[in-house]
Amino acid sequence: MAVLPAPRAAQVAFIVSTSACWSESVKACRADVQLDSGWVHVRGTKRAARDRRILVRHPALASLLAYALEHAPGEELLFPLWSNVRRDLLAACEQAGIAPCSPNDLRRTYAKWMRLARVPAEIVAPAMGHRDTRMVERVYGCLSPEEIGALLTQHFALDCITGASNGVDSAGKHGGMDVRAAATQRQQCPGAESNHRHGDFQSPALPTELPGRETPPGSPTWKGERREGAQE
Repeated sequence: MAVLPAPRAAQVAFIVSTSACWSESVKACRADVQLDSGWVHVRGTKRAARDRRILVRHPALASLLAYALEHAPGEELLFPLWSNVRRDLLAACEQAGIAPCSPNDLRRTYAKWMRLARVPAEIVAPAMGHRDTRMVERVYGCLSPEEIGALLTQHFALDCITGASNGVDSAGKHGGMDVRAAATQRQQCPGAESNHRHGDFQSPALPTELPGRETPPGSPTWKGERREGAQE
């Protein structure tokens, strides 16, 4: 986006933020975007499901949508004619030093970011105008082994932190580690370190207090390896 003219960068931002295909972005009108609420009407015509209203809630996508609306020059149709889009995108990618991409790759970015944010495929699919989840799972939302590994690491690390109650003191420490700080670090969206708008990728913080696990009155309590009152 940094090496494209502002109106074209705005169209790129619109496609990524809404999952619009190229023809849908060409039809986009200013009245279709309700920036305050996040609702967008995507004017698809390929099939009935492609004409859709979606809610843009992912923080990074919402930021791109605001950029698109700010820099799009049109008062009715948002974007002017862009006849050599594939050639211009390839040239922009080369100038920026990144892998080449097509307009449809921008649509794939929407799906991948949503999957990395752990949005289920059954929600991503209708937002993209698909009738079922097959295209998201096989094509648009495919994750690399490294991305899957990062999600698994994040998922189980958070489970260990939020599920642990024994050994957590009132200051939120667990074995000398501040679990709230560790949880915040692990909740960062994968790939956030490569984006200048780092704050856009932060997930909601964990509660400030971790719930304790009280022993019901009258229940035997543990002492070392044995419960009090237990027979030898």
